[in-house]
Amino acid sequence: MYMVAGKYRNITSVLVVVVVLLLVVVVAAAAAVVVVVVVVVVVVVLVVVVVVVVVVVVVVVVVVVVVVVVVGSLTLNLT
Repeated sequence: MYMVAGKYRNITSVLVVVVVLLLVVVVAAAAAVVVVVVVVVVVVVLVVVVVVVVVVVVVVVVVVVVVVVVVGSLTLNLT
C-alpha cells in the first residue's frame, strides 16, 4: 500500500511540474505576443508621425511657393 501511495505521489509531483512548465510556456508566449503587439504599435505610430511630418513639410513648401509667386507677380505688376 505504501508503494502505491509513493507511486501516486511521484505521479502527482510529475503532473505538478508539467502543469508549472506549461504555465511558464503559456506566460512566455503571452509575453512574446505582447512584445510583438507593442513593437507593431510603435512602428505604426512612427510611420504615422513620419507621414504627418512629410505632409506638413509639403504643405509648407507649397504655401511658401504660392506666396513667393503671388508676391513676385504683384511686384512685377506694380513696377
